[in-house]
Amino acid sequence: MFGVSPAFVLSGYGHGFSLENYCEALPRIRRLGFDAFLRAWGDAGRQLPAKPPRFSHAAESELPGGVTLLASYHPSQRNTQTGLLTPAMFSGIFRRASRLIDRERRRH
Repeated sequence: MFGVSPAFVLSGYGHGFSLENYCEALPRIRRLGFDAFLRAWGDAGRQLPAKPPRFSHAAESELPGGVTLLASYHPSQRNTQTGLLTPAMFSGIFRRASRLIDRERRRH
């Protein structure tokens, strides 16, 4: 699944890999992945927004360079059994990422 693990963000970190060359929308699942992405983004010398993005399900944050950071709760047993995250909510994140990517591709 695209962008689920914080390792996805960190895998190219420090190796000349430029995330924005490959992704226009980055779904980040769990607060851990969200925070790890923002740390890696800043550590790589990229500008962070003046107001730090807040984590919540379906939160969208526009980052400098035209990258949209999407947040999602983790599909853990606790989150799914309590209804904090439903299958529709989880798939909605990936539908939104797909729409953002399609919109960006139409621009170019």
